[in-house]
Amino acid sequence: MNLAMEQKKDPDLAKLKLSSNSSKNEEFGFIDGILCRKYFDPDGKLWLSVIPKHLRADILRHFHDAPTAGHLGFAKTYDRIRKRFYWPEMYRHVVRYVMHCRKCQRRKSVPQRPTGRLVPIPSASSSFPSRWN
Repeated sequence: MNLAMEQKKDPDLAKLKLSSNSSKNEEFGFIDGILCRKYFDPDGKLWLSVIPKHLRADILRHFHDAPTAGHLGFAKTYDRIRKRFYWPEMYRHVVRYVMHCRKCQRRKSVPQRPTGRLVPIPSASSSFPSRWN
């Protein structure tokens, strides 16, 4: 797959490409014809590939649903994706994807209400009638 060609198919990225061509925009740039975004990692600056809309679901599936991904939940899925890729509103998309994952919802425990305070049960005011007397 040629990511540069896939980026050209996305009309939203076309606008971003035009703005990134200006010298004022230092947040985005091109590496080997691929639109990338700067990401500042503790180890140094890194360039993240900008993902077109039609490939985002594939990336979400790969990093959450694949056997090697392990349905790890939102935080770990988001962390793994954001270190490699970028797209607008990625945080919201990952949250929604993980929240709607059927396998995760089936395995997830149901939150339980905390138990209430113990209250003494009042004793009966009269004795019970006896049938055996």
